[in-house]
Formats: sequence, C-alpha cells, structure tokens
Amino acid sequence: MQEGFVTTSIHTPFRGTLYSLYHFLSPNSSYWSSSFEAHVSQWGAYDIVAYTSLPLTLRERGYYLTGPLPAYYALQYMPCFSFHSYDNIFDLTFPYAPRWGVFAWHYITLSQKTNLPIQTNPTFYYYHLLTSHYPYVFDTSGHYHRSLSDDMTTLRASFIYTEKLLLRLIDDIRKSRQGNPRPYAILLFSDHGPHGLAEAPYDLGRDTAQLIARSAFAALYTSWELPDSTRQAFLRASNYQDLGRIVLQIANPVPKQVSAPHSPMEDP
Repeated sequence: MQEGFVTTSIHTPFRGTLYSLYHFLSPNSSYWSSSFEAHVSQWGAYDIVAYTSLPLTLRERGYYLTGPLPAYYALQYMPCFSFHSYDNIFDLTFPYAPRWGVFAWHYITLSQKTNLPIQTNPTFYYYHLLTSHYPYVFDTSGHYHRSLSDDMTTLRASFIYTEKLLLRLIDDIRKSRQGNPRPYAILLFSDHGPHGLAEAPYDLGRDTAQLIARSAFAALYTSWELPDSTRQAFLRASNYQDLGRIVLQIANPVPKQVSAPHSPMEDP
C-alpha cells in the first residue's frame, strides 16, 4: 500500500496453481466446480492452459506477450506467449524436484535483472515466482537454506525473502519505465497459500490450515488514475476470473492518433 498499490483478498475453493491460473486466464468462461480440480489432479492435465482466452484477447488487442519461461514447464502451452529463457532442466513436472534443483532454477532466473523488452506494441509481461513455495529453500536474503527439513522457520524465511524480491521487481519495472510515456500497470497475486500446515511440524489445526491453503491476495498499481468503477471492481474481486476481467478493463487497445484531417494513421 505504501508503494501505491490497491490490495484485496481472495478465497478460492481451489488450492493449486493450475486451477487459479486457468481461471485468471479464462475470465469469460464458466467457473469450474471442484470436480475440475479432481480431474486435473488425477490426469495431470496441465495442457488446459492451452484453452484459455485472456492471452488470445490481449494478442488481438495488439499486445506482445512474453516473460521468462516458468518453472512449471507445462505453462509453455499458454497461447500467444513468446517465452524467453534457457532450456528448463529443472522441469517441475518431472517425477522429482530436488531441493537444490528448485533453488538453482530460481537462482539462475532471479539473478538476471528484470529488463522489460522495448516493443513498439504494448507488452504483457508474465513473471511466475515460486520463491515462497514448498520446499522452502530460500533464506531471508535469497541464499540456499541448508536445512533438509522444512518448519515454520524455513517457511517464514521464504516469505520474507519473497517480500524483498517483489519490492525489487516493482523497483526494476518502474526504473525500466523512466522516459517511457506509455502508461503501465502492475498486478501481483498469489495463487494459493502454503499446503500441509495441518501436519507436523506446523500443527496449525486442520480448519486453519485449509483456510490458509485456499486464501490468496492481489495488489494492483496503475501509472494513471483508475476510474472509480474499475477500482471498486478490483476491491470486490472474489476470485481469479475477476482479476482477469480487471486486466481486460485496463488493457484497452492503444488508440490510433491522427495528426491532420487527411494524414495517414500513426502509432502513438
């Protein structure tokens, strides 16, 4: 809030990344029931992101869609994205995901300064983080946590580092926009809370653990003053489809400008 963001809380019937992301990227589709979660879990249906509508709509509005290749390698199926990165040697859809592999993937990705590409078209930049995700391999400074077992200390350290990282990313984005008159927006949101907190060594109680696992937050910043209707719609957002609709509200096509009555159309 001190950085100028508007914040809201989200509670979802789902507790996984893929379900949350699918609904964010499908703002105009029907909301799936809990049977959808069971289906995806049973069949590992990661390719459902190939059937989302938000990326297609943004591309139709003239947007260039990019970002570093997510650690969830299956997200490469998201339509219209031109991901950039090296080969995903730590693909999290593999049967194994060692602690060191999780850390190495993010360390390599995050060690590179976030430079948003300069495009003639408006750009939608997607950045997927797992720094506060099990296993909790980051300490509060982003170094490898040598503990081989997770507890409340490692969980808390990971979240503290994630807060620092988000503030750094916000600063990188703002610096990259200096001298660029085009307006921009930053939307931060978590997909779910940490899992397994009902078991040892967390022992938070099953009801509390489930509430945390299915809770999320969202924060929105725009370099221009939002219409009150859009601001209120964000504050009332109760699910990820609402967030997708907010993106569609603020990501309007860039208008063409005519400098003279009979001159050709030019890009602003």
